[in-house]
Parts: sequence; structure tokens; C-alpha cells
Amino acid sequence: MSPDKKEHVYLVLILIVLVGQSLSKSTSEYYQGQQRCPNTPSCICKWSGGKRVADCSNSGLTKVPDTLNPEIQSLILDGNPLARLRKDAFKSAGLLNIQRLSVAKCGLTDVHDDAFRDLKILVELNLSSNNLTRLRPKTFDAVSYTHLRAHETLRYLVC
Repeated sequence: MSPDKKEHVYLVLILIVLVGQSLSKSTSEYYQGQQRCPNTPSCICKWSGGKRVADCSNSGLTKVPDTLNPEIQSLILDGNPLARLRKDAFKSAGLLNIQRLSVAKCGLTDVHDDAFRDLKILVELNLSSNNLTRLRPKTFDAVSYTHLRAHETLRYLVC
């Protein structure tokens, strides 16, 4: 093979490798950096602590976003004016892989008994700094949480 043809072959191979790499970006590569979540630009998606995280803090959300990637494992909704968590709030949004959930400082006054239904791998829930006056034990029936972080008086709200 002539030197010109070898050079041409090498350039074509390099081009194939570069195009192949750009086309094969996986979800995990997307989350390597910190960037806006696709379809939910008010949230930041990133990898943190080995988890896919969507940080939607202080985004003006009035409900759980239903446009996030269902592979999200940690969801931060702190500081949004949610007021209440409706029945199947996370299930109806397709967010069943959540392991860590923070809904602090959202002005929550009500959490439906089935708001956390089917969040079977939820291990950490933060409901601190809200306006909750009661939570029923049934609210956590379907959750095998290990840590419930909330305002000190929340333990008296479960009735």
C-alpha cells in the first residue's frame, strides 16, 4: 500500500473512532458532568455518590416533574412551592428508582397516604422544614426507608 493510501486509511479510522464515540454516549456519560436535565431544564442532572441525581431545588415547581429520566436515584425538590404531595406523586411521574428524596422547605401542608407508593427502594426521605401537622402511618407502608430526616416534632405527627 502506498504511503498516501495508508495516511488516508488512518484518517478514515480516526474519523470512525471519533464519530463512534460521540454516537455511543450512554446515560452514565451524560451524568458525568453537571448539566441541565433533558426535558426538565429547571433541574440539574449529575452523578453524586454513585447515584444519578436530579437537583430541582428552588425551581418554582408546583408538582413532581414527570419529564425526568426514570433512572434518577436521588431527587432533590427542596424550596419548591409544592404545598402537597398527591396520591402516587412519584409513581405517576415514572420515578420508581428513587433511593434518596428530599422535599424540604416546600411549604408542604399535606402528604397523601399513597404519595410514596411503589418507591420500594427509598432509603432516605427528608421532609424537614415544612408545615405538616399530621402524617398517617399508612403513608410509609410501602416504603422500606431506613432514615427519616425531618423536623424534630415530625415524630409526633405520625398518628
